[in-house]
Amino acid sequence: MRQVVYELATAVGQLARRGETNLQNSQKTAKKVLQNITRESSAVGSQQRQSLRNTSSTSTPKRSFRSGLLVAASAVAALSYSRMSSDQVQCQGGWWVPSSASHLEEAERQVFDAVKADVELSFVELENGLRVRTMVVNRGKYPGVEPLVLVHGFAAAIGTWAKNIDDLSNTRTVYAMDQVGFGRSDRPEFSTDAAEAEDEFVENIEQWRVKMELNSFVLLGHSLGGFISTAYALKYPQYVKHLIVAEPWGFPPKPEEGTRWEREAPIRYRMITYLSGKMNPLSILRGVGPFGPGMFKRIRGDLQRVFSDMYPESTMMDYMYHCNVQH
Repeated sequence: MRQVVYELATAVGQLARRGETNLQNSQKTAKKVLQNITRESSAVGSQQRQSLRNTSSTSTPKRSFRSGLLVAASAVAALSYSRMSSDQVQCQGGWWVPSSASHLEEAERQVFDAVKADVELSFVELENGLRVRTMVVNRGKYPGVEPLVLVHGFAAAIGTWAKNIDDLSNTRTVYAMDQVGFGRSDRPEFSTDAAEAEDEFVENIEQWRVKMELNSFVLLGHSLGGFISTAYALKYPQYVKHLIVAEPWGFPPKPEEGTRWEREAPIRYRMITYLSGKMNPLSILRGVGPFGPGMFKRIRGDLQRVFSDMYPESTMMDYMYHCNVQH
């Protein structure tokens, strides 16, 4: 299996570095690579699958083997991808990753075309030089009323508030930003230390607040945004009139080595846990290149159900895909 993963990662890396200028050719070549590797892997995996069948009558060894192979191959390909420059990866609209800044710009436009409220979209440059994509709804319409500031979650962006904007802006001005590292905002390198990275998120919001001249506001954070919003309110309580957290993230203490999870969890989950600490999880989506849109639709099919009454089938899916594969 190790040899198969190595061959797949090598083939993917060679394909990406060769610089296919035509996306269709890139997709065909990638499919051919995977077909060849699949044929070669059958002989390598037969012994492991038979062994698993003999030791567990209730498991699904064939599926587990393929899942483990896919996870490992995708992760190794993503690691190879992450070492490439943005110019190598996203050229002429994306010869390996079918996305670009212009794709995301157009997807964002389509998302906000369905919003009825008066929406202003712009880039705000922070003191540290980073640019933050910013949304303001009904600016100046409700003087004397604390505005609402929205902070999205992981792998999200300002467009994910689209269904809420019209209702939330009925009584107050609404602000939102693509958090640094997401959406159309800049994507700097964050610290690998958890406490330092948390503080970087908080300080980016504080610099954004200063630029927006907001001295008192209601802060609403969702998911990871709830975690970051809470951290912000603890450090800068003087600016937060009310704090609202929706399905906030939280992190328990890290378990000691040798826990039941490490002993009993399926190998593919332990592999994901290990690799997630070595790279950005979104690197996998970028690393699989032309297979990314299809994989994203299978993983996040819930987005289409949530927004089906507001957009055609692909609008929100396309927006979220392009948000999450920018380099």
